[in-house]
Amino acid sequence: MPAQRKIRIIGWIVIAFIAIAIIGAIAEAIDPPKPIKVPSVIGMEYKDAEEKLKKTGFTNVEEKRSGKSFYSDGIVQKQSPQAKKSVVPDTKIILETKSQLQINAEIREKAQQAEQEFKNYAQTLVHMNGLEALGKAKEKASKVSLSAENKTELTEDRLKSDHNMGVEWEVTQALADDDEISLTMDTVDNIKAKTEKESREKNLEAKLSKDSAMAACELYGKDQYPAGFKMHSILGVLQEITPKDDNTWFYKVKVDVTNELGVKLKNRTLECSISGTTSSPDVVQFDVY
Repeated sequence: MPAQRKIRIIGWIVIAFIAIAIIGAIAEAIDPPKPIKVPSVIGMEYKDAEEKLKKTGFTNVEEKRSGKSFYSDGIVQKQSPQAKKSVVPDTKIILETKSQLQINAEIREKAQQAEQEFKNYAQTLVHMNGLEALGKAKEKASKVSLSAENKTELTEDRLKSDHNMGVEWEVTQALADDDEISLTMDTVDNIKAKTEKESREKNLEAKLSKDSAMAACELYGKDQYPAGFKMHSILGVLQEITPKDDNTWFYKVKVDVTNELGVKLKNRTLECSISGTTSSPDVVQFDVY
C-alpha cells in the first residue's frame, strides 16, 4: 500500500475519533446526566455502603479512615455529600469510617465523662441553701432524694414550711448515681453548733489529747477502786468524750467496780471530767452511780 494512502487512512481514523468525541460532548451538553439523590449510609459497614451507593448509580465512592487505619470493616460515621442531596452520578462520595472498637471506646469515654460531670455538678450543691439546691438538682436529675443528718423525714414541703418559720436548711452532702441526686441536709443552726464544737475540740485536743484524758480517767478509777475497776470503753460508751468547756473533757461510760467489801457492782455509770494537759492530765470530776 502506498505511503500516501496509509497516511490518508490514519488521518480519516483520527478525524473519526475526534468527530465521535465532539458528538458525545454535544450529546452530553444537550442531555447532561441527571442528578441522583444521595441515600443515607450512616452506620453501615463501608462495603455495604459502597454497594448501596453504586446500586443507586454513583460511580466514584471513596473511604476516608479515622484513627487507626488497619481495621477491616469500617463503620460509616459521616458522608459527603450529605444524604438527600441530589448530585450527578460521577460526583465523588466520601465516606468517613471508624472501627467498631473505636466507636465503642468513644461511647464509653463519653458516658464516663458525662457521669463525672454529673457527679461534679452534684458537688456544687454542697453548702447551698436547701430549697435552692433542690431546685438546681431537679434541673439535672430525673430523681432527687432528700435526707436529714438527724435521720428525720425530710421533704420539699418541710423545707418550705421551715423556711416560712425562719428555719433554713443547708446541703451537707450530695451524691450522684445514674440519673439520681441524693441530698443530705442539716439546719443552719445545727451546722453552726457542730462547727463551733469541732473548733472547741480541736483547740482542747491541742492542749489535752482525748486518749490522755480517757487514760487518766481509767487510772483514777483503778486508784479509787483498787479491788476492781473495769471501764467498758467499746460497748459501754454512753457519751463520747466531748468538751465540757474550753479546758475540760467530759466522758460518760459504763463501768464495773468492786468496793472495799469485795462486792462487785456491774453496769454502773461513770461521769468523768478531765482538765490539765496531755503530759499532766487532772481528773476534776469522778462520779460512779
